[in-house]
This record gives sequence, structure tokens and C-alpha cells, in this order.
Amino acid sequence: METEQFVKHEKPKGRKCTHAGYLLTCAEFDLLRQRANDRCEICRRRGDETRNGRLFVDHHGGRGQWAVRGLLCNRCNSGLNFNTSEAAARYLATPFYIELLNRKDLSPEVTPEPPIGTTVTVRFTGSTWRRRRDGWNYDSSGIRRSSVTWERLNQTYGPFNIVIPG
Repeated sequence: METEQFVKHEKPKGRKCTHAGYLLTCAEFDLLRQRANDRCEICRRRGDETRNGRLFVDHHGGRGQWAVRGLLCNRCNSGLNFNTSEAAARYLATPFYIELLNRKDLSPEVTPEPPIGTTVTVRFTGSTWRRRRDGWNYDSSGIRRSSVTWERLNQTYGPFNIVIPG
């Protein structure tokens, strides 16, 4: 098997990296690309060999944007729910977000909710959330917004992006 030289991605000038929408840092995205060897993780085509000329970040929608499973070509991504191949089963059994959680010694399950009065910080955005009696409120702007549940906060940001003090 031919080994390809891995090259870190280049951040686009004047824009955010597209992986930021999945709460991946540049280092984490490069780790994902390296894991996939810059190929679709099901059909093994390089991004430049696909009709769209690139690979797409695939995530587990039920868990949230942060739950990145891997890199797929458009065909494999759009047909994933109907793909019964062994390659698709292997791909779904080894999602990238589990690898990230294991590296950080975290569980994919929601951690116990901190007590009322606790403020947590979101690693990726720097925003803070404070637990009040009625739920979690965005605390960074001084503007009081509607509350969200602890489960919703975890689904939105993922367990490795919520920093609980102490």
C-alpha cells in the first residue's frame, strides 16, 4: 500500500474553517484527515476524485454537530442510511468523536448536571452559561435569554467543549 504524505490543511483567508461549524479545532480536523488518509472512509476515494472534488464532514445528527463521525464523499454521505456494506458498518462502528472523547478521557454520556449557581465555559466559543433554577442561561452578554436544559447544552457543544470548574 502506498503511503501518502500528510499535509495540514490551510485556513481560508478572511473566513472561518468549515470544520469550525462542527466545533473541531484545526488540530482535531487535521487528526481526522490523517485518520481517513484524506479519503472517503467508506469507498476510499480521494476528495479530488469525487464529483464535488472534496470530502465532507459527517456527523451524528442525533447527538449534535460536535459528534463528527468522519470524512465522506458526497455519494457515501448522502446514501449512508441505505448503505448495508461492511465498509459502512465499520465506519459507523468507529466514529471519530469517540476517538476524541477517549483521548480526553471523557464519556459520550451526559455528565451529571452541576448545582445551581455553577458557571460553565464553552471551550470552542469562550461563552459562559450559568445554571439557574429554571435551567441554563447564556451569561456572556449580560442579556438574559430563555433557558436551555443541561442535555440541550451538551447536545449543542459536546462533552469535550464544556468546561466545568473544579
